Amino acid sequence: MDRDAAGGSDLVTVNEEKKRIYLFFRGALTRADAEELRSAYKRAIIRTGPGFTAVSVFEAFVPGESEIQNIIRSMIRMADEGGCRLAVRVAQGSVFGQLQLGRLQREIQAGYETYECETLADAEAFLDGR
Repeated sequence: MDRDAAGGSDLVTVNEEKKRIYLFFRGALTRADAEELRSAYKRAIIRTGPGFTAVSVFEAFVPGESEIQNIIRSMIRMADEGGCRLAVRVAQGSVFGQLQLGRLQREIQAGYETYECETLADAEAFLDGR
Protein backbone atom coordinates (compact mmCIF):
# COMPACT_ATOMS: atom_id res chain seq x y z
CA MET A 1 0.00 0.00 0.00
CA ASP A 2 1.16 3.44 -0.88
CA ARG A 3 0.89 6.30 1.60
CA ASP A 4 2.28 8.75 -0.93
CA ALA A 5 -0.85 8.33 -3.07
CA ALA A 6 -2.73 9.95 -0.23
CA GLY A 7 -0.14 12.61 0.45
CA GLY A 8 1.79 10.70 3.09
CA SER A 9 -1.15 10.32 5.44
CA ASP A 10 -1.40 7.35 7.78
CA LEU A 11 -5.19 7.82 7.73
CA VAL A 12 -5.53 6.84 4.06
CA THR A 13 -3.48 4.37 2.03
CA VAL A 14 -3.84 3.16 -1.54
CA ASN A 15 -3.22 -0.06 -3.40
CA GLU A 16 -3.10 1.26 -6.96
CA GLU A 17 -2.81 -2.18 -8.53
CA LYS A 18 -6.14 -3.21 -7.00
CA LYS A 19 -7.68 0.31 -7.22
CA ARG A 20 -8.36 0.06 -3.50
CA ILE A 21 -8.40 2.96 -1.03
CA TYR A 22 -8.14 2.27 2.71
CA LEU A 23 -9.46 4.77 5.25
CA PHE A 24 -8.57 4.39 8.92
CA PHE A 25 -11.00 5.78 11.47
CA ARG A 26 -9.17 5.67 14.82
CA GLY A 27 -10.59 6.66 18.17
CA ALA A 28 -12.47 9.93 18.47
CA LEU A 29 -11.74 12.11 15.45
CA THR A 30 -11.09 15.77 16.09
CA ARG A 31 -12.18 18.25 13.46
CA ALA A 32 -8.54 18.52 12.32
CA ASP A 33 -8.27 14.72 12.06
CA ALA A 34 -11.50 14.52 10.07
CA GLU A 35 -10.38 17.29 7.71
CA GLU A 36 -7.01 15.58 7.21
CA LEU A 37 -8.81 12.30 6.50
CA ARG A 38 -11.08 14.01 3.96
CA SER A 39 -8.15 15.75 2.22
CA ALA A 40 -6.13 12.54 2.01
CA TYR A 41 -9.18 10.67 0.70
CA LYS A 42 -9.76 13.32 -1.98
CA ARG A 43 -6.14 13.02 -3.16
CA ALA A 44 -6.46 9.22 -3.22
CA ILE A 45 -9.70 9.34 -5.24
CA ILE A 46 -8.15 11.68 -7.79
CA ARG A 47 -5.07 9.51 -8.12
CA THR A 48 -6.94 6.20 -8.23
CA GLY A 49 -9.72 7.31 -10.58
CA PRO A 50 -13.25 5.95 -11.08
CA GLY A 51 -13.95 2.29 -10.39
CA PHE A 52 -12.12 2.14 -7.06
CA THR A 53 -13.15 0.25 -3.96
CA ALA A 54 -13.07 1.88 -0.54
CA VAL A 55 -12.25 0.00 2.65
CA SER A 56 -13.13 1.83 5.87
CA VAL A 57 -11.36 0.35 8.90
CA PHE A 58 -12.69 1.30 12.33
CA GLU A 59 -10.22 0.99 15.20
CA ALA A 60 -11.82 1.87 18.56
CA PHE A 61 -13.76 4.51 16.64
CA VAL A 62 -16.10 6.80 18.56
CA PRO A 63 -18.89 8.45 16.51
CA GLY A 64 -18.32 12.16 16.19
CA GLU A 65 -20.33 15.26 16.83
CA SER A 66 -22.38 16.89 14.07
CA GLU A 67 -19.42 18.78 12.55
CA ILE A 68 -17.48 15.50 12.23
CA GLN A 69 -20.54 13.80 10.77
CA ASN A 70 -20.82 16.60 8.18
CA ILE A 71 -17.23 15.99 7.11
CA ILE A 72 -17.93 12.26 6.82
CA ARG A 73 -21.06 13.03 4.75
CA SER A 74 -18.91 15.07 2.37
CA MET A 75 -16.50 12.12 2.09
CA ILE A 76 -19.37 9.81 1.15
CA ARG A 77 -20.45 12.29 -1.54
CA MET A 78 -16.84 12.50 -2.80
CA ALA A 79 -16.70 8.71 -3.07
CA ASP A 80 -20.01 8.57 -4.92
CA GLU A 81 -19.11 11.39 -7.30
CA GLY A 82 -15.55 10.07 -7.71
CA GLY A 83 -16.71 6.70 -9.02
CA CYS A 84 -16.57 4.38 -6.01
CA ARG A 85 -17.94 1.04 -7.19
CA LEU A 86 -17.95 -0.79 -3.87
CA ALA A 87 -17.26 -0.07 -0.21
CA VAL A 88 -16.42 -2.39 2.66
CA ARG A 89 -16.67 -1.41 6.30
CA VAL A 90 -14.40 -3.29 8.69
CA ALA A 91 -15.44 -3.36 12.35
CA GLN A 92 -12.09 -4.32 14.00
CA GLY A 93 -14.04 -4.39 17.28
CA SER A 94 -15.73 -1.04 16.68
CA VAL A 95 -19.30 -1.59 15.51
CA PHE A 96 -20.24 2.05 16.13
CA GLY A 97 -18.23 3.19 13.11
CA GLN A 98 -20.03 0.78 10.82
CA LEU A 99 -23.39 1.88 12.15
CA GLN A 100 -22.65 5.60 11.82
CA LEU A 101 -21.21 5.29 8.31
CA GLY A 102 -24.14 3.11 7.23
CA ARG A 103 -26.65 5.65 8.54
CA LEU A 104 -24.89 8.56 6.83
CA GLN A 105 -24.60 6.65 3.55
CA ARG A 106 -28.35 5.90 3.60
CA GLU A 107 -29.06 9.60 4.25
CA ILE A 108 -27.01 10.60 1.23
CA GLN A 109 -28.28 7.70 -0.88
CA ALA A 110 -24.82 6.93 -2.25
CA GLY A 111 -25.02 4.75 -5.34
CA TYR A 112 -22.33 2.21 -4.53
CA GLU A 113 -22.77 -1.19 -2.88
CA THR A 114 -21.59 -1.61 0.70
CA TYR A 115 -20.56 -4.72 2.60
CA GLU A 116 -19.39 -5.33 6.15
CA CYS A 117 -16.52 -7.53 7.35
CA GLU A 118 -15.13 -8.27 10.79
CA THR A 119 -11.42 -8.00 9.92
CA LEU A 120 -9.25 -6.42 7.28
CA ALA A 121 -8.14 -9.92 6.20
CA ASP A 122 -11.81 -10.84 5.65
CA ALA A 123 -12.31 -7.68 3.59
CA GLU A 124 -9.25 -8.43 1.46
CA ALA A 125 -10.41 -12.00 0.81
CA PHE A 126 -13.91 -10.79 -0.04
CA LEU A 127 -12.69 -8.10 -2.45
CA ASP A 128 -10.05 -10.33 -4.04
CA GLY A 129 -12.75 -12.93 -4.71
CA ARG A 130 -15.02 -10.51 -6.60
